[in-house]
Amino acid sequence: MAIKRILWRIIELITTAANMATTDGSGFTAGSLPSPPFISVPGLPNFRDAGGYEVISDMPNAPSPEGKRKVKMVRRGVLFRSSEPSRLTDDGAVQLSQQLGIKLVYDLRSAVEIARGLDSGHGFPLREWEGSERKFVPVFLDQDYSPEALAIRYKNYAAESYKAYKDILKAATDPANEFQPFKTILGHLATVPDASSPPAPPPCLVHCTAGKDRTGVIVALALSLCGVPDEAVIHEYK
Repeated sequence: MAIKRILWRIIELITTAANMATTDGSGFTAGSLPSPPFISVPGLPNFRDAGGYEVISDMPNAPSPEGKRKVKMVRRGVLFRSSEPSRLTDDGAVQLSQQLGIKLVYDLRSAVEIARGLDSGHGFPLREWEGSERKFVPVFLDQDYSPEALAIRYKNYAAESYKAYKDILKAATDPANEFQPFKTILGHLATVPDASSPPAPPPCLVHCTAGKDRTGVIVALALSLCGVPDEAVIHEYK
């Protein structure tokens, strides 16, 4: 599927129409932010739904007789993010699988990162649960990009903190990376449903180690492609 078609499918499928009060026209208000964005799941820190943000369109929508206008919102219950799930409890697994319907998990960590953590005794054993499918889609093929490694790697780049994010984008889209993590995840979000399926991609969870940098970049990319304003994308990342 051509990248242009993927982008349009993401915009079409991950967004949904919803009624909300008319704003002042700026398109970004405190009321347009999901509250709260975090969901409590036993043993899984930093878990949240990336949906609920308003999508800004160049096409104005006239208010309804009730003083409301119809706008697009990023669909909830499709794209979730978190830290690595090694300490997920059985109750937490039930919540993810049965209550939220998450059976597809994208792991952005490198094999080196996972192995090094396990060898040190402070690592994170792979965690899967009944009905789940873990997809190994590393951003960095043979490098440790855990939060601790990143802090060391970029300790001399305080004035150029963006360098880490540039490296993430470059590595994730490098043709030499056979896993193509961002293309794979965006392709899933652009899945064309069949007649018997709901009009949205199956829910998925994306994580790295802390669920911050690599995970944050792909979620920010998806939200930006959907037309979420920059201020809201920054809010979601934080």
